[in-house]
This record gives sequence, C-alpha cells and structure tokens, in this order.
Amino acid sequence: MPTSKLRSALIALALIVVAGLANLGLSLALEPYGTITELIWSQYRALEQGEIDTLCLGSSYAHRSFDPAAIDSTLGSESFNFATPAQSLSCSYDAIEHAIDDHGVTRVILGLGIETLPEKPWINTYITFKQAELAGCDLADQIAGTLAIPLNPSFFGGAASLGSFFPWAYNHVSLSPSAVLANIQARRTLTLEEAAAANDPGMIAFGRGYCNYDTHLPYNWTDPSQVSANRWDVSEPDEENLAALQAILSLCAERGVELYVVVTPRPSFEVLGYGEVYPANMSALQEMVEAGGGTYLDFNLIHADIYAPLDDDFGDPEHFNPVGAERFSKSLGTLIARAEAGDDIAADFYSYGSWEEYLASVTAISIVNFESSASDGMVHVEATAYTGDPAQVRYRFSVIADDGPAQLVQDWSEQNVLDLPCAGHGTITVRVDARMADSASEADRSYQHTVLY
Repeated sequence: MPTSKLRSALIALALIVVAGLANLGLSLALEPYGTITELIWSQYRALEQGEIDTLCLGSSYAHRSFDPAAIDSTLGSESFNFATPAQSLSCSYDAIEHAIDDHGVTRVILGLGIETLPEKPWINTYITFKQAELAGCDLADQIAGTLAIPLNPSFFGGAASLGSFFPWAYNHVSLSPSAVLANIQARRTLTLEEAAAANDPGMIAFGRGYCNYDTHLPYNWTDPSQVSANRWDVSEPDEENLAALQAILSLCAERGVELYVVVTPRPSFEVLGYGEVYPANMSALQEMVEAGGGTYLDFNLIHADIYAPLDDDFGDPEHFNPVGAERFSKSLGTLIARAEAGDDIAADFYSYGSWEEYLASVTAISIVNFESSASDGMVHVEATAYTGDPAQVRYRFSVIADDGPAQLVQDWSEQNVLDLPCAGHGTITVRVDARMADSASEADRSYQHTVLY
C-alpha cells in the first residue's frame, strides 16, 4: 500500500478510535447512573441458576402491581418481577427467553393495560433496557447487540435509529457541571442500589426486582387530564407490538411455559372513561391471547366478591402503591393456584360481551370532575361523574371566594352543567359535589378547580 494511503487509513482508524472513546466518555459522564432498569437487571443476575420458577414482567403497570413475596405466599411459587418502566413487548420477549434459558421458568405473568398494544415503544427506555441487558454479556455480544439496536423495526430508518448510538444526547442528567460531576462520582463510589435510591428518593426497593412508591391517589381532586382515556390514543394497535405479543405466545407454547396475560386493576373511572372502546379493544386482545394458548385475566372485570381494590390501594390512576400491590398480588396468586388446580375461574369475571352487567356492578362514584370554557361573559362548566349508572347521580355546584367561604350557586339536582355570568377577565374557583341518589353521604366525591375567563 502506498505510504499516503497507509497514512490516511491510520488517520481514519485513529479518528474512529478517538470518536469511540469520546462517545464512551460522554456516555459515562452524562447518562444517568442507577436507573430502575439497571437495578432490576442487576438483581436478576444475582439470582442463583434455577432460583425462580415464575417470571412477572411488563411495563410500569406490572412493575407496580406484582409483589413477588405476596404472589409466592399464595401461589407457592418462587417469582421475580422483571417489569421495567415503559418496557416494550419486544423487551418482554427477551426477558422471558433469558428466564427460560437461565432458570427454566415454567410460569410467566405478563401485565398490561389497554394502552400497551397501541403505544409505540419509547426509544430511550428500549435502549436503557438493552444496555442493561448487554452489560452482562461478553465484549463480542455487547458489540453485536449494540449494533442491532438501531435495526429495531420501530426505530429503523428514523432519527432515533442513528441516535441509538449516542443515547447520552437525549437521555442525560442536567447539563450543569455539578450534576455531571455528581453522576461521575456516583459511578465511582455508589452501588446501583445506592445510586437508584439517590436518583429517586421516593422509590422503595423490596428486592427480587420489585420497586414501588408510597403515594396515594387523591380521588376528590382528580382532574380530567389525569384520566387515561384523555391522554392515550388507543384507536389502533401498533403492528410491532402485535408481532411481539404473538412471539411471546409462541415462545411460551413451544417451551411449555404457562402464560398468564393479566390486565392490572385500576380505579373504575379509568375503565369507564374509555366507554365502549374498552370492551371492543380488550375482547380482541383476549381472543389473541387465548388463541395462542395463554390464559387471559382482566382484573378490572373481576367480580367484587373475589377481589375488589380499595381507594387507598392506588398511587395514581394507573398504578398501585405497595399496599395495593400486596393485596392484588395475593389475590392473583390465589386465583392462579385455583386455575392450576382445575377450577373454572372464568366464572369469576364479567365478560366483554356482557358489558352492561359490568356497568351495573359499578354502583359508586369513582371520581367527579368537570371541563370548563368561557366566552361572551359566561363561564360554562360541565361535570362528569364516573359510575356505572350516571342517571342516578346528583350534582351540587359552589363558587369558592378568595378568602375561603363557599357560596352555593346550584343545589342538588340531576343537572350536571352550570353557567355563570362573569364580567371582564379574571379567575373563578368552582367546586362540584356529586353523590348517588340513594347515598346517605353529604357528598360521595368532589372536585374543585380555578377557571380562567
């Protein structure tokens, strides 16, 4: 090779090495150390071979629903919660495959919700999962796995595909010198457990992959924006998610693994908010799961005498707190044990085809809130009470003065709308109380919000 070409080749190679080292340095400095996903992978790798027989997994719905100790107490299993925030179904497939190969698991519990299939995978959480997965591999597998990330069908061909090589560019700590130095220092001095606790002081790590937060849903002040039906588009499933779910079904069937697809419980306003979309979407999911050999359990439609969540069980509209997860997990373990003993547990659930029966069972108001608008000197307020029989709801409206006293403007009635004259521009605080017609309470639920006019 001529000297000039050799020199050019060496310079190009040197530049590639320098760029690679710079990328590695930036990743170590900027990418957050001590993520929940890293922590869970670390706890998984610490397991002895064959230590678990049951794998729980999914996104945050599963992450904050499946308490391994509670499941094991009623099912007699040895379980691990491999759910991670925003875990894609393709990542769930990888985790199941690992657990089958590493531990010979015989039971998989996949938690999801109505939003799981329609929601496209998130590039940052996907890469975080894959990086944590590859951290336990040898160098050759790490390189091959890293190169495979941008080929994921959900990202290939877009900016995220190229950006997957530089995750620090969009997944980074605060770019202040103190935050970057603290992140570097944490890598040097803290364990993953210590770093995760420092990054997220509210997180409680219970072990065996399970983490949660001791928060409580404020039912009387849940505004419309918190209702999932107002935040998620569930009109069409994502094709890659459908393919990944089918792959999970096939994998479990081929390897002789019992698969339970569990729709995790939520407050009833979450289900009622989707209306007829809920049974339409979920019945299609049920058909797919059962056709693939899985067992499908929607705990939002379970009979209340078998299991019913309490108000204090939820940390937010979509997730349990630790107390709720423990109660639910014990019920889940009991139900699976019954199913595996030959009981017909299908009778414990309302079917999507008998949606009216489910609605009739929701006899309490889950929440009440309102939407508002202002025009032509009027403020218009329209309240919605989430219950199975809205015709039985009574409403009362008050205006809250700046100094605190409430002025009644519309007494108890079936009327769920309020129109108030408001001159000029300003704010007005409106409170709506709601109760069922046969309720003995002063108010079953309330909602208060300041309206701009």
